[in-house]
Amino acid sequence: MIDNLAIPLVTFLVVPLLYYGFKLLRVGRRDPRLPPGPPTIPILGNAHLIPKTGIALKFHEWAQKYGSMYCLKVFNSNIIVISDPQIVGQLLDKRGVIYSDRPENKAAMFITNGHHFSFEQQSPSWKHKRAIAVRHFSPQKLDTHHFKVQEAE
Repeated sequence: MIDNLAIPLVTFLVVPLLYYGFKLLRVGRRDPRLPPGPPTIPILGNAHLIPKTGIALKFHEWAQKYGSMYCLKVFNSNIIVISDPQIVGQLLDKRGVIYSDRPENKAAMFITNGHHFSFEQQSPSWKHKRAIAVRHFSPQKLDTHHFKVQEAE
C-alpha cells in the first residue's frame, strides 16, 4: 500500500520543485531577442555589475563594448540603455506617443511627493513640466551649453 502511494507522492513533490527551480534559474537570463549586453548570472542578471558610483562611466564602457544600444537584465526586469542622442531623438520624435505615458507608481510618488515628472502619468502638470525640460534640455541646448560644462569638469 505504501509503495502505491510513494510514486504519486514523490511525483507530486519533485515535479513542482524541478519546475520552480528551473524557473528560478531562468530569472536573470537575457531574452535572445533583446540587444546584447554584459553576461548575466542566474537570479541577479547584471545587478552585481552595476556600480554604486561612477555609473555613467560604466555605461559608457558598456556602450563602447556592446554598441550604442544594449540590454541590462536586473533580476526579472529588462533595461534597454541607449547612449546615442540621435537614436533617442528618433524614438522620442517618431514614437513619442508610445513612450509618453507611465503606469501609476505609488512608491515613486511617495518618495518624490508627486513632484518628479519622470514618474508622472500624462496630466496638465506633467505637460507643463515636460515643456520646461524640453526647453532646457533640447539637443541644441545640450550641444551648446551642457556638454561644454561637462567637458570643463
